[in-house]
Parts: sequence; C-alpha cells; structure tokens
Amino acid sequence: MTLRLLCISLLLGFVRESTINALIVKGTDASIENFPYVVSLRRDHEHACGGSILSKNWILTAAHCVVNYKNDISVLSVQAGKTKLSKSVDLSVFEVAQIVVHPEYDDKNSWINDIALVKLKEPLALSDLVRPVKLPPVCYEVTGPDLNLVVLGWGVTRRGVLSEVLQKLIYLVVPNHDCFEQHNRFPIYRTQICAADPHYRRSECNGDSGGPLMYQGMQVGIVSWSEKPCTEARFPGVFTKVSHYIKFIYTHTDAALDDAEFRPCTGEGK
Repeated sequence: MTLRLLCISLLLGFVRESTINALIVKGTDASIENFPYVVSLRRDHEHACGGSILSKNWILTAAHCVVNYKNDISVLSVQAGKTKLSKSVDLSVFEVAQIVVHPEYDDKNSWINDIALVKLKEPLALSDLVRPVKLPPVCYEVTGPDLNLVVLGWGVTRRGVLSEVLQKLIYLVVPNHDCFEQHNRFPIYRTQICAADPHYRRSECNGDSGGPLMYQGMQVGIVSWSEKPCTEARFPGVFTKVSHYIKFIYTHTDAALDDAEFRPCTGEGK
C-alpha cells in the first residue's frame, strides 16, 4: 500500500513527487450557502485543492498544495462563492498575487507544518456566499468522541473523478496516540489532528487537500494527508491543527483578530 499526495497533484502536478493523497469519497452534497468560506484552489483553471477564506485578501490552504508554485503563481487561481465548480473564468475566479508557505513545512517528516497562505490580486466581494471562516482560539483542542466535525471539499468521488458539487463528511476525532498506532510508520505531532468516519466507509481523498475541517463553526483543521486507497485503507485522515498556527496566520495576513494572546502551544512545530 502506498501513500500519495492528498491533493489532486498526481493528475495536475501540484506536487511533482506524489507520496500521499486526499478526496471526499461517499460524501453528501453540501451548499455554499451553509459553508460560504470554502474555496477551490485551481491550477490552469482545474480544481486541485481546497481552501478557506481568511479575509477578502487571503486564503488558507495546505503547504503541499502550493509549495512548488511559489515562483509560478500565474497558473494558480481561486474560485469562491460556488457550490458547483466551473472551468470558466468569471467574476467568481481570482488570480493569486503571493504565496506564504510555513518556513518549517517538511514533507519528509509526516508533512509537519502543512499550512500556507495565499494572497489574492484583487479582494473578494464579501457576501452571504463569500465570507471569512471563524478561526479557533490559540492552542484550542478538540476533545471527546464528538461526531460534529465536518470535512468539506470537491475531491474525487467513488467514481474516480472530481466532484463538481461541494461535498461534506461527518467525522469523529481519533486521539493522536491511536492515530499513530494505526499509521505506524509516520509520527503524529501535537500540531496535527486526526479524524475519521467511525466505520471507515467514507473519507477525504484526492482534491480535498487544503480544505477545512470544521468543529462547532470553527476551522480546527486543514486536510493534509491520508493513506490510499481512499475508504479501502482503514486509517484516519491527518489534518494540520489550525489553533497552533494562529500567530503565523495573523503575522502574515489581515485576518480579523479575535484572540490577541499569542502563546506557544505545547509541542508546537517540531
């Protein structure tokens, strides 16, 4: 069994050496009206990864989705405010001006610090369909066997093609020590959060990378990596824990600040 890049990088070249993979298999249709912060990160007008709106100027996504394009950002764009994606360039599509990858992102060490910021050339027009996501407090932890976590994306479906319609999954938290025992060959850090369908019948997959993991209206995770094949490999998905990167986000963007106290989280970074 092999790992491949979580995003649709294998097909679209977002990461040239594919070792992981992520999409929503057997999800249910969702509406942008209910999740107006979700966006599609595109390469050459094709969906490649997910993301979320931080402000009218900035998008949050996974580092592995954009790290190879810091010097070639002209191929990237963001589509916002759409339940159903399109390949055309219209008022919902925005060009990229800048990429900020976490300086300690390491794809050879369990994809630690898998977080990046994307600045748009032109600001989003905020509306009922285009709104910033709510971020968690610094060092916030999701605890307990709650079934209220939601994963969102346009990743590959069980038919093996990208979904045109936004999909969602309901997940539960998998404790990091259990997650490590199941993955075995990859460490799981405190800056990561694991989650899965309770029966492992549904999962994130290719094209869902960079998208949000939501809990009680807050984005607690970013889709990072998981084992393949989707749903057949009975392993939890691994997400970047957003609460450990609040300072990174606010240092580089104009996102609204709800929690002014920047303190180090136990186990942050390496």
